[in-house]
Amino acid sequence: MNKRVLRTIPYKNAGRNIISKAKRISYIKHYIKAETKIIDRKITLVIYVYDRNDLINNIEKPIFQVFITKNDYITRDLRNANIKWLIGRLESLIEMNSVACGDISTENVLNKYFLNLKYKSNGPLSNIIIFQHQILNKRLKIKHNKIKKRIDNKMKEVPKLPKNFLNWIDKKALVNSRYIYYTYSRKKYIDGYCTYCHNNVKVTNPKHRKEGICPVCGCKITFLSIGKAKKVFDIGHVAILQKTKYGFVERCFLVNKSYYTDFKNPDIKMFELTRNFYEGKKVYHYEYRDFKNTGEHRWCEGVINWYLKNTVLYSKNIDTVLSNTIYKYSAMKMFAQRYEGAICNTYLYLRYYLKYPFIEYIVKSGLYNIAYNYIYSYGYGTSLNINGKTLKDILGVPKEYIKYLKDIDATNTELYILRKALECGVYFKSGKELREFNEKYNTTYSNIAVKVLEFAKYSTIYKVEKYIERNMINYKSISNFLLDWDDYIKNAKELEYDIKLKSILYPNDFKKAHDRVVELIRNKKDAEQRERYM
Repeated sequence: MNKRVLRTIPYKNAGRNIISKAKRISYIKHYIKAETKIIDRKITLVIYVYDRNDLINNIEKPIFQVFITKNDYITRDLRNANIKWLIGRLESLIEMNSVACGDISTENVLNKYFLNLKYKSNGPLSNIIIFQHQILNKRLKIKHNKIKKRIDNKMKEVPKLPKNFLNWIDKKALVNSRYIYYTYSRKKYIDGYCTYCHNNVKVTNPKHRKEGICPVCGCKITFLSIGKAKKVFDIGHVAILQKTKYGFVERCFLVNKSYYTDFKNPDIKMFELTRNFYEGKKVYHYEYRDFKNTGEHRWCEGVINWYLKNTVLYSKNIDTVLSNTIYKYSAMKMFAQRYEGAICNTYLYLRYYLKYPFIEYIVKSGLYNIAYNYIYSYGYGTSLNINGKTLKDILGVPKEYIKYLKDIDATNTELYILRKALECGVYFKSGKELREFNEKYNTTYSNIAVKVLEFAKYSTIYKVEKYIERNMINYKSISNFLLDWDDYIKNAKELEYDIKLKSILYPNDFKKAHDRVVELIRNKKDAEQRERYM
């Protein structure tokens, strides 16, 4: 509708009759008047809406001026001096159940207008609601068709899946869906069937749901008793990158593998959930879901699904797809292939690679766990130097110790412990020794290993560990002993004892020594308090 023409149409005041009604009838909140006009060569129904609060104060000016043609409607907001146009239905602006026609003339105008549009006699106000609903649906259909066309054109860029993709899902991605089915028997060698290599095998002493190794293909499997495992159903998420006209697309799938009918011929189904188009630094997200709550399931413009972060990425074509893009040096292929069935969320990885390019150095150095922890914790809880220029600077350890971290593919915790050890003058001889120390003291409370290292500042790690072992007879856990020992050392320092003396650091009777320094500290504080009040 031509707003420039519509704004020249004057509004009508309410008149005395409507003001009189408003003052007498309190439950009617709004009154309307209507007339038909030829505007811009179209027969137009013009409706004026008056607020009762204005009318009882003798204000005759309408609050809305509604223009309705055969195929459209628009509302002019007259409540403010500035012209404002509203495309919402009248029903959304006022309560239609508390509206009345101002006079008989208005009812006749409304009935005649909607009768010409082939509307049934539902009542003048009901016809306004029905008409605007129909126009709104037409508007939405036009708008939705534009969006669908835009999406469909984008989806035409997506190439076909490689022929080996389903086989890759079965053999490589679903690593936790490998079983040996067997029938229980008292024999030493029991007949079984491996779902991974598809061979009949002989196994000894299998236990239902226990892990094992296939004697033929050597892969890690789970034993399943045929009598107990009748409904085995595995799910997972996989993704693949493919080149497009302006970059590449990441396609994510939900995969179901069912052994219900025949465990020798499991049924594999995949459902595509998201498509993320990478074009330069921009990412355009699409999801397969209900389109605008219409009940039609199709591709929709959407946001990234964080629940898909546990995704196994098809890695054969990564380097080819990422060539000639800003991600070509990201080392994502190495990260995706770090072990069979490795989790690699493309969106998170590439997002953090752009923000923190040092991730490339870490991955290429084989420090996959540190890279994984940094990416999947969104950078929180880690202590990497993001401004470092070399691996030594980024990790915060001397160059000669980086090999230790590489040898064991160290975790963030192990990196932190190595730093703390060097700070306390403790020098591990290998990455294996670092890991063993972490596993020994870092299983229950994360600060146990750190406490042990802090005690080693005063002596040697060997003597500290021996003293801990000796005193565990009187304690239920290492953490409880370390808390008491830490408390003892703090008190000893306050009493100005020389902590480096063996007799002070490692008292023969720890309980007795601990209680004695506690008592001395208490006496010291009592004496200080008496002096203060004398």
